[in-house]
Amino acid sequence: MTDNIKSDFLHEIIALGKEYKEVISNTSTRKERIALAMRYHSSYIQKAKDYNIRLPRENEFKSSFINCVSYMLKKYDKRIILDYGCDDGQLLRQLTKKAKNREYFGIDFDIYHAKNTEDITFLKYNEEYLIPNGYKFDFIISHDVVEHIDPRDTEAHLADIYEHLETNGIYFLNQPSKYCSLFWQNLAIDQFHLGLYSYEELEALLKKVGFSKVKRVLFNVDYVPSFINPLVDIDYGSSLLRFKNKFVYGFFNFLSLRIIAIK
Repeated sequence: MTDNIKSDFLHEIIALGKEYKEVISNTSTRKERIALAMRYHSSYIQKAKDYNIRLPRENEFKSSFINCVSYMLKKYDKRIILDYGCDDGQLLRQLTKKAKNREYFGIDFDIYHAKNTEDITFLKYNEEYLIPNGYKFDFIISHDVVEHIDPRDTEAHLADIYEHLETNGIYFLNQPSKYCSLFWQNLAIDQFHLGLYSYEELEALLKKVGFSKVKRVLFNVDYVPSFINPLVDIDYGSSLLRFKNKFVYGFFNFLSLRIIAIK
């Protein structure tokens, strides 16, 4: 792929993102905003296909993130898991290999192409674009979801998550922090980020909707440059890892957020 193609793609996506943010700012209801998000996201996907650009979600999740989630599922003995914003189910498929003998569910706005398997069930939102009634989970994941939600709707999103967790259930949220855009504001996907927060801001919102305990997890490597990743390969029993966290990629914890909220 030539630099000219990448440049043309980025130019179009930046223009599309500016248009999207302007249009969505003039909406008055959550339903309107979700409909717009779906339409513009489809346009983004189509442009990537037109330019033969491989999108991040088309790759397998990094082993560090899979290890992180599977470790928590085993540590806290969580058995009924929902991936909120599952796309085509890539994360769920990888988790079924690492944390077996569990019930996995996925939900997203556009999962007509995702098919149920023996281990994974895909759900559809109700007419209010919320998790359908009758389902409760003891672990819910949101990987790079909240930043795509209009800030006017973030509280409703978190309340929906809270409502569908069992008592002592865990919500695991992973996303870039508000400071990430200071460094990577020209990335294509960043043009569709509507709600970037600090840890303190998300902590306050999570507690406002009812979560009893919120804490930050500091072994982040999703936003670390690839040349650093080998230095911080995950080994949860290693005190050396915790030592390296402070000095090798502590800065990158400033740029990304991993948060556990307990009901």
